[in-house]
Amino acid sequence: MNQHLHRCFTLKQIPLVFAVPSTTDGHCPLEEQLGRCAEHLRKAVRYLALSSGTPQEKLTSMYHNTGLGSIYKGDFPNGSLRRDFQAITGQMNDRSEPQFMVHIAAMSDAQARRVIEQICELSADVSCALGGQK
Repeated sequence: MNQHLHRCFTLKQIPLVFAVPSTTDGHCPLEEQLGRCAEHLRKAVRYLALSSGTPQEKLTSMYHNTGLGSIYKGDFPNGSLRRDFQAITGQMNDRSEPQFMVHIAAMSDAQARRVIEQICELSADVSCALGGQK
């Protein structure tokens, strides 16, 4: 497999460099995974922006109505995107849905709003890593 270097600047202008394996025909599985993540994150951001209710209700509803729950840390390249994703999911516990919902319900409004902000920031950073696609 060939290695291609991709470079992007996040919103904070911190360089993000990662190696993306590709096949000889130019097919890049990690880029496809990241593209899928970007789409789910965009849906989540849109959903959060348009929904009403408490921040906890928004997060719970967003989880049930978007594909965010289908994203895993392995879908991100090693580095800041993966760490940021893990920071978000770590605040909501693990992949076990009942526990996930319990942790969201137990969050303060400020904590839930911060998770929402982190989801928005990660969405922007993933878009940037893919070349600024929106």
